[in-house]
Amino acid sequence: MSALHILASVFGYMGALVLFIQVVFGNRHVFSFFTKDTVTVNKFHKQLGIYGTLLIFMHPLIEMMWQNSSFLWIFIPNFSFESEQHISFGRFALYFLIIVWITSALIREKIKWRPWKYIHLLAYPLIVLTFIHALDLGQFYNDYLVVRIVWGSMFALFLVSTLWRMLVWVGVGKKQTTIISKSMQGETILLLTVSMPEGVEMSRIGQHVYLQLTRCGSEHPFTVMDVNQKKKELIFGMRTGGKFVEEMKSLDIGTTLLLDGPYGTFTTEAWNESEKVIIAGGIGVTPFIRLAREYGKNSSFLYCNRTVGEALARDTIKKEVSHYYDIVDLHESSAEEGVIVGRLDANLLQKILGEKTRTLPYFICGSPIFISIMKKTLLSLGIKKKNIFYEELGF
Repeated sequence: MSALHILASVFGYMGALVLFIQVVFGNRHVFSFFTKDTVTVNKFHKQLGIYGTLLIFMHPLIEMMWQNSSFLWIFIPNFSFESEQHISFGRFALYFLIIVWITSALIREKIKWRPWKYIHLLAYPLIVLTFIHALDLGQFYNDYLVVRIVWGSMFALFLVSTLWRMLVWVGVGKKQTTIISKSMQGETILLLTVSMPEGVEMSRIGQHVYLQLTRCGSEHPFTVMDVNQKKKELIFGMRTGGKFVEEMKSLDIGTTLLLDGPYGTFTTEAWNESEKVIIAGGIGVTPFIRLAREYGKNSSFLYCNRTVGEALARDTIKKEVSHYYDIVDLHESSAEEGVIVGRLDANLLQKILGEKTRTLPYFICGSPIFISIMKKTLLSLGIKKKNIFYEELGF
């Protein structure tokens, strides 16, 4: 066996291992046994996606060099003889990988959550095709018992994880909750109150849960905006427009939903009385309402919306924090105290915060685009990465 063929096999097995870890341990029902910190897990998941994809791409490229074939050989299926048929399983796996990678790494911000999730599920047939490909052609698999044991164990864990995910999809292990009230704030925000299921503990600020309308139906993550411990109620703020929330709007009071969670530990670094800056974009305010109530004493709260009328829990937050600012696109009176018409950029941040701009910790939540803009703005001011904490509303 030539050195190039060995190298190609090494890259292939390493890439498959990283992909396996990413898919199996990226399942919230698996990693929740070890941690509830979905922020860190998601970052790790993304890093695995980057480096695992590179490792996998190296595998066919080196195989192409070893076989002295053209670049098109990597992508064009060939069923003319047995070995090429087996290689084509790997080609189909590569197609799925490229689709998942493009939609997650390059155009994620342009895709809504539900279609992105369905595309992301291609990772499961991708894994199956990868295992079959290695069984047919894997030189190490055929030559070394330890590789067969590891490979078999990985496939067994993958099957268990997949079955587990399917059981959760049909409602196994989820709690039942009931819609208590719903109302609209402005034209785009749905306020939803549901009962807190028995056994669900919402002690941490900034946690989210998954709501499912029916068994075998779609589910969606939502940050718990507020908790009424006395009445055992959970309050959510949801931006309308997407199919799931529009379906939620049409449900009657008393309708039963399925709830999975809670997950997440966002804002733990802010659980203190130290000075801090909280920046919320639209519905991104949801993890910060309880934070403002419990730890907002020395906080500056900057809330970005299209209009003041879209600001959730505005009066509540203003009472709890030291400094509150609405940064809006439109407003009837530009003279109202604390209301700034415009965009939150570097100059405006420095004007609001003054000399403390570079030394304070920042907590940000909003859409992926909002997060990206805010991070670039803060970094341009010389604020250290370690002082910037954020969670994208995409989970």
